[in-house]
Formats: sequence, C-alpha cells, structure tokens
Amino acid sequence: MALAESIGSDLLTDAIADGTGLTWGRGAGRNNAPTPDSGPFNGRSGEAFLFAALYRATEKPHWASAARGALDAVYRGLSNDPEYPRALANRINFGLSGLGGVIYVLVRMAQFLDDPVWLALAHRAAEVIDAERVEEDGLYDVIWGSAGALLGLLALARASGGELREQTLERAQRCARHLIDHRIADPETGLRAWGILSSEPSASFAHGASGMAHALLSLHRSTPDPQLYAAAREAFAFERTLYDEARGNWRDTRAPDDTLPNMWSWCHGAPGIALARLAWLDSVVDEDQHRLAGDLKLALRATAMARIPGVDQICCGVWGRIDILLEAGRRIDNPSLVRQARKLAQQRLERIDERGLTLNPIDDVEAHKTPGFWQGVGGTAYALLRLAQPDRFPCVLAMD
Repeated sequence: MALAESIGSDLLTDAIADGTGLTWGRGAGRNNAPTPDSGPFNGRSGEAFLFAALYRATEKPHWASAARGALDAVYRGLSNDPEYPRALANRINFGLSGLGGVIYVLVRMAQFLDDPVWLALAHRAAEVIDAERVEEDGLYDVIWGSAGALLGLLALARASGGELREQTLERAQRCARHLIDHRIADPETGLRAWGILSSEPSASFAHGASGMAHALLSLHRSTPDPQLYAAAREAFAFERTLYDEARGNWRDTRAPDDTLPNMWSWCHGAPGIALARLAWLDSVVDEDQHRLAGDLKLALRATAMARIPGVDQICCGVWGRIDILLEAGRRIDNPSLVRQARKLAQQRLERIDERGLTLNPIDDVEAHKTPGFWQGVGGTAYALLRLAQPDRFPCVLAMD
C-alpha cells in the first residue's frame, strides 16, 4: 500500500494542468497519432483509473479529486457536447487503447468513486458503437479492436440493468459476430483464429487468439451462445498446436523464422494464455474439461517458473505475472498460487527498495507513445493494490 500510494503521489506531482484537466502529455489514437484522450493503455484515463482505485482503497479525498481531474475533458465532453462521443471515437482506437478502454474506465470510476454520473457517461460513449463502427474495425484484438471494445461493453452491461443492459449486450454481440466472421485459417491445421501482427493466426492475449477467445467466452457467460463457445474452443485448439514443450511456452508467430525471444508476459506467452483459460472455467463442457486442465496446468507452471522479466510493469513485465498468478489462485481456490504471487512480489519489492522501479527504456519515441498505465508505473501500483486488498479490486488485465 505504501508503494502504491507513493507511485500515485509521484504521478500526481508530474501531472500538468493545461486547461483540460490533468495530463501527462501523451495519448495515442488511430495510427498512433497523438491525441489528448485515449484508453487506459497509455492515455490519461489510466491515471484516472489508478487514482480512483487509490481513493477506494484509502478514502482519501485528494485521490478522488485527482481521478476527476485526469478525466475532466472526457467528463465535460460527454456531459455537454452531443458531437463529442463520435468525435472521440473517430480519433482513437476501438479496443483497450481506445473507446473500449475509456468505457471500462468510466464504469470503474462510477464504482470506485460511488458516483453514478460516470456510468451515465459510459452509456453515452457506448452509443457510438454501432454497426458501421464495428464493421470498419480491421484489427479485432484486445489492444486495438473489437475484442477490447466487447470487454469494455461487458463491464458496462454488468454494471447496468433493464433496457440499458440489453442495449449494451446487443452492442457486445455485434462485436462478437464481427470477430467470428473475420477469423482466418491456419495454413497447416485449418484451425481458425485471428492474425493481427502477421499473416497467420497468432497465440497471445494482447493481439492473438487468447485475448479474442477470452472476450467471446466472457460474453458467453452473460448471453450463452454455442457459436461463441465453438469459436473460442477452436481458437484454443489452434493455440495448442503452437505449444513448444522444449521451451515450456507457446511459439510466437509474429516472426515466421521463429527468431523472436520468448516472452512470458500478459501480452505474449504463457501468463496471458493462462488468463484466457480462466474465462473458460465458467463455460467449459464435460468433454473439454481435460483440455482446459491441460492448458491451464502448462500455462500456470510456465508463469510461475519461467525466468523473471526485468521490468516493473503489467504488460510485458513481472507485475503482470504476479497479478495473473493471484487471479488464478483466487479463481480456482488454489492457495499455493496466491503464495507464489506474494513471494514473487516480495522479491520484487526488495529489488525495488535497492534499485528503484525499472521500466522499458524507450529512446527516440514521440512523447504520446511513451509508457502509461500498462507499460508504466500506474499498472504496477494497481497490481500492488490488488495484492493488498484482493477482494475490492477486479482484474484489470482481464478487463473484468
């Protein structure tokens, strides 16, 4: 808790008040163009999310004020300008790094700050997710595309009731149909999944089959549909063909010559694959139980035992690993996994005491692309909050 608050205080000290609320001078929209507001991956909505969580954890009023300050421009735009939602959607991506992520943060602001006005604003933002908006998405994945938008809409549906819930679920179903309709076949096996960063389907949470299957299965929990289950099942079957027993990890198809270094992270590799299989727990039919158990065992073993990444972040670094072990332990009632998460966290905290936080060195990159919540200190602080008070905070890596 002390380190989480310290990180939050440093972020608040670094903030710039520029007339549009608090800003950190970054935010990446479509085609990586700079934009003042984007999703929590690297936009200031990520800081808003952290500050709201710190308020929920501590009840210190300045955190609530900081959260509102970071989303002030979005609040005023959605409250006062009928054209703002569409203009915002035209500037930013569709998934976690864009509109889906903004909707998710607005839902959590309503809950963490106990203020329903943010939920009303989330519904206003969701109104622009229409058939035309979904159809133009050609990226599909959690970070940029329909899978991330679907997960943001599901968070909104779970927080809503009546007609608003049904309308939101209809939008989520539209995203799901788009995902199912735009699968491609693996040239070797014929199994269908999604190819984003290569011409072939890939296995990962951020850009590959695991993340998109996770989105479909999350919707299946709310609106059971055999097509959703079948598509996720096929995607997992494809990923199974990429498991490399010698490495204890899943092959990364972004490089056809297999030259990319192995990653054991939320974005690529075993931890994200484990996280996606946890979404299957609530849906799995008897005939698939052994497949789920096998996938989950391999993925969790690799998550716990593989080399430790050298960076303190939740996307590509150690805190994503810690958070997924914590979530798995809680979801499958396995105290050993929770202990492993806490042991790894303790080791990392001791290292931070000695050397400070370590983030990816990024040189010669425009300011709006530099690390934010996912690849910066904000996500690390939230992972610490989850370790301290796991019952109070959802798993943001799953967009739960």
